[in-house]
Amino acid sequence: MLKKDLETLKHARRIVDKGLAPTRSSFGWSVENSWRERLVGRGEINNTGDMIQTAIHLGRTGHPRYFEMAERMVRSHVLPSQWLKGQEFHPQTDAPESALKEFPTDADGGWGCPSVNDRHVPGAGSAVLDITQGGIQCLWAVLRHSIDQDQWGVRLNIAFSSESEAARVVSQIPKEGRVSITLKREASLWYRKPSWVSWKNFSIRIQGNSVAVRRIGTWAVTSKQASGTVLEAVYPLVRRQEEEWVHYKRYRFVYEGDTIVAMSPRGTYAPMYPGIEELTVALP
Repeated sequence: MLKKDLETLKHARRIVDKGLAPTRSSFGWSVENSWRERLVGRGEINNTGDMIQTAIHLGRTGHPRYFEMAERMVRSHVLPSQWLKGQEFHPQTDAPESALKEFPTDADGGWGCPSVNDRHVPGAGSAVLDITQGGIQCLWAVLRHSIDQDQWGVRLNIAFSSESEAARVVSQIPKEGRVSITLKREASLWYRKPSWVSWKNFSIRIQGNSVAVRRIGTWAVTSKQASGTVLEAVYPLVRRQEEEWVHYKRYRFVYEGDTIVAMSPRGTYAPMYPGIEELTVALP
């Protein structure tokens, strides 16, 4: 990217889009070892973190769809697979003896080697030092590059709460589709509209009033705004069901925005998500 080597960038995109496809899911799971699995179905957050950081670099070269990939992988795999006090724990009623019965308190804040929809795979620790470092590193990269600025304006690449010298962002996602951006310099705001929401249902507002935006690819671009202006991006977190074959198995899952809220079949040992049949709100 720094050398503007277009051939290398094209090759990197082919690796992410095609080369890694057999070993990962679209939402961030990645097999620990593709050539020899010590434990079948065991993933590794280090691999996921590398994919996320690569996606961010590709997004910054002018391909914003990779920012969406990074955000989806964080919201639907990195954060749900973290062992964190307060993180929802879905015990299995018919789980094998090796399943965890309660949250492992010594693992607070760590990551292990999750499967597609399980935080825990027997034989893999629930908090592994080098893997926890990889999880933290990818979250740092997301926060570091959520906001960018250049001569054209201030860009919000990834809709997490964050702050830089250019702007302060407060995101209500995944509770609701509302993101507040306070500019710290005079600039146009470039907001990346997610692919799953239509332009008709997307708006940027100032003091509750929608403002006109230019549509430049997936970017919603405002006119130049004064330093201190507070803008709000408002859009529904569209609920939709998708399915995908991951590591020789078919999974069905429900998104709200970029966040998976249910998946079937459920995990076996420490499920990350409830099953689709457990959803209390019907699918559209």
